[in-house]
Amino acid sequence: MISTGEEVEVRNYKRLTELKIEDKSLGSLSNTEPGDCIVCFNKNDIYTVSRHLESLGKEVAVIYGSLPPNTKLAMASKFNDPKDTCKILVATDAVGMGLNLNIRRIIFYSINKIQLLEN
Repeated sequence: MISTGEEVEVRNYKRLTELKIEDKSLGSLSNTEPGDCIVCFNKNDIYTVSRHLESLGKEVAVIYGSLPPNTKLAMASKFNDPKDTCKILVATDAVGMGLNLNIRRIIFYSINKIQLLEN
């Protein structure tokens, strides 16, 4: 590991809600519920999942890394708004980067993330 000489402050926070692991898989996208976030690791899966959910009559917000910042904020606001009918989020792991979201349950669409490295 290379040191940059910078000072780092580590803060630990107490979890405010219990973390519970489900004992079974979702089974089908028709079993999604309000507050669910389905995490996909590529944009093609995001579009596939969001289109499938929409075909089931569910309104979906979408967030991924290369989405313009204002669009990400608009999608987050739509998902968080208790008066909005959009209650399911489909996103990449970018969803964990600084957005405050009222997510009730995280569902991983896949468990493998392909990392492409430049040589």
